[in-house]
Amino acid sequence: MDILKRGKISHLLICALLGGCAFALASPAQAQIYRVARPNPTFEEDTPCKEKTPPKWEVAAAGAMSYGKLSDAMGYTASRRMVGGNVQGFFRPWDNLAVGVEWSRQESKDTAWPVLEYIEKESVSALVKYTLTPDTTPKLYLILSGGKVRNRTKYGSASNLNDSSYGVGGGVLLEIPLYNALKMGAEYRLNYQFSPWKNFLFQEKSRFRHQVSIGLHCLF
Repeated sequence: MDILKRGKISHLLICALLGGCAFALASPAQAQIYRVARPNPTFEEDTPCKEKTPPKWEVAAAGAMSYGKLSDAMGYTASRRMVGGNVQGFFRPWDNLAVGVEWSRQESKDTAWPVLEYIEKESVSALVKYTLTPDTTPKLYLILSGGKVRNRTKYGSASNLNDSSYGVGGGVLLEIPLYNALKMGAEYRLNYQFSPWKNFLFQEKSRFRHQVSIGLHCLF
């Protein structure tokens, strides 16, 4: 009986050994037939992105107020404040630099002399506008101006009250985007007149005038 049991066990071991060898030989063949599918990498060609050309032209209209003292011969103040507006046009040859022209007119609103019909300043100037912060919103600009200033007033039939001279100015402009090419601008400028206004009625006490303005800028 022992011999029979031993024969059966040996027979089982031989079958198991043969089965393991058959499985080992079949595995490489199966590995050659069945492979993990790997997608081939695809490379998309980058299409060149066309940069949007910045607007070359700009127009602006603003309300303005300037401060500078006009005094009579006795030292009394004839006017401190003038109110009006200006119109500007720019051409931009480079991204950060624009050149243009400006027409401005301001009239005194606080004169205490009822005999005067008006006291006003009118100027035509060349402008330079340089971008100080090109990568920010809102943007900050440097404004430089230079041109002719006309001083006018009306006092009865007197004709020697008007005069003109040249002036320069410099300041900063803050532009806030509103909608597409429309912006709001707030500007401060310090103007210097080479020859102060002076006649037999009054004179300017300083060559400098402080000016602030708020307006709309349209780019196209």
